[in-house]
Amino acid sequence: MQIVVDDADVEWLRQNWIRQWNRPPTLQELQGLVDAHIREEVYYREALAIGLDSDDTIIRRRLVQKMEFLSEDLALAVEPTDEALLSFFEENAEDYLVPPLQTFSHIYFNFDRRGDAAQRDAEQALNALADMAPPPPRAPERGDGFMLPYDYTAQSPQDIARQFGQEFSLSVATLEPGLWHGPITSGFGLHLVYITERTESELPDFDQIRDFILRDFDTDRRKRMNEALYASLRARYDIDIQSTVLTDAEDRDPSVDGVSEEVGR
Repeated sequence: MQIVVDDADVEWLRQNWIRQWNRPPTLQELQGLVDAHIREEVYYREALAIGLDSDDTIIRRRLVQKMEFLSEDLALAVEPTDEALLSFFEENAEDYLVPPLQTFSHIYFNFDRRGDAAQRDAEQALNALADMAPPPPRAPERGDGFMLPYDYTAQSPQDIARQFGQEFSLSVATLEPGLWHGPITSGFGLHLVYITERTESELPDFDQIRDFILRDFDTDRRKRMNEALYASLRARYDIDIQSTVLTDAEDRDPSVDGVSEEVGR
């Protein structure tokens, strides 16, 4: 058996060293790289010869990963045109919508402190604010102390839900700006809410987010190429699943109907 180390191999080792250490290797270091390469090649060939690659989960996964990397490299071989990116943008416009934003203030009423009177006190405070012309855009002193801020700027529905809960966020999204509303319940208690400003959801211009679209487009075509490669390779095989496990599972649980047929394709 012969192991050949040619100029291309040595240059590849040299360039890898430069990328890692930002300088060329010395002659001694380069000789060490060549020796290590030969050592690796010897061990690799001997491992294959005695079948160490068989039934090794780590090696199997690494080879699968390399096949996927290969298909991804093929997918990205051609630079996409703006027409392709624009078409992708239009097909997936919902993914790029800027969410509506709410700027608001609230007054808090603590159930633990006020008990059954919390609802009544909140309604009384709301009526008093409604009699004011114009109503103040913030009035935290009319309620109880709160562990979080009273004022929030440009909050998305997700931002509000993280702070106050999903139902509170949905309620706030329907409120008319310039008025006090409530009482609205959160996990903390009751709130009166004043919407100062609302920015509706909008779709950015293509040019503003072209880089994001390109990233998503590349992710999508890598996925598609992987699936296409797998389908073409799998078609070469006659797959015969000789197991009753899936059939038994299907008999026990109707929700898995069709799983065995799908797996066996």
